[in-house]
Amino acid sequence: GATRVRWGLGERHRARLGLPQYGDNSWRACLDRLLLGYAMPGGGKQVFNGILPYDEIEGGDALTLGKFAEFVDRVADLHDRLAKPMMLDEWRHELRGMLDGFIEVDDDTARELATVAGLVEEIGELGEEAGFGEMIDPVVVCSWFSAKLAQVEKGLGFITGGVTLCAMLPMRSIPFRVVALIGMNDG
Repeated sequence: GATRVRWGLGERHRARLGLPQYGDNSWRACLDRLLLGYAMPGGGKQVFNGILPYDEIEGGDALTLGKFAEFVDRVADLHDRLAKPMMLDEWRHELRGMLDGFIEVDDDTARELATVAGLVEEIGELGEEAGFGEMIDPVVVCSWFSAKLAQVEKGLGFITGGVTLCAMLPMRSIPFRVVALIGMNDG
């Protein structure tokens, strides 16, 4: 909203994508404004070191701001670590850390987390079983996970919860209370 975040972690993130290296409207610029506004309100006019403080941060918001800043730092660190080719065992290690560091297990997420964690273990085992010691690009790992998760989704996700999303298949014999059709005006 008022901090004008549009996209990107910061200058380096945009430069890696082959775009001009500027930090305006990024999450880093947002954090700089928020943190500076907490430390030194500028009344909406006083600029410090090229940064206009965001003045709406007060007292109790500091804890939330601190957690948000930590989250953005962790996402940026994870982005840097996952952006380079690694061996399959290294991918397993990094992805385990991502799941442990970002996902809180509860009754609602346990099944999905177990499925993803199983795939993380599988990717490491593939390298061990095949004796494959080459570096794997992140695009390949992402593609492999997308394909595997699509298979799992088709096999486990049908009518297991309150809402089922599926393709229009002949399902006359399945008792639904409500059927909603989405995207009928597309094309």
